[in-house]
Amino acid sequence: MDKVEYLIRLPEVMRQCGLSKAAVYARMKRGQFPQNMKLGERCSAWRLAEVQDWVVARIAQRECLRPPTNPRLRTQSAVR
Repeated sequence: MDKVEYLIRLPEVMRQCGLSKAAVYARMKRGQFPQNMKLGERCSAWRLAEVQDWVVARIAQRECLRPPTNPRLRTQSAVR
């Protein structure tokens, strides 16, 4: 069975990724966010899968940048 593709409008894009309208369009312009597609003269949408992939990539990027935790290093409050 073929994968079902969904298109979402800007309010849902903003909800999915937590960015403002201006931030979405600024990142699109810099090539740092999925591009939208025109559905009509004044109507645009994004592929839901692309937006979700972008969110997952941001989370993975954060995990790669996070310093490793050392279980032997505890704060005083954790020791008590």
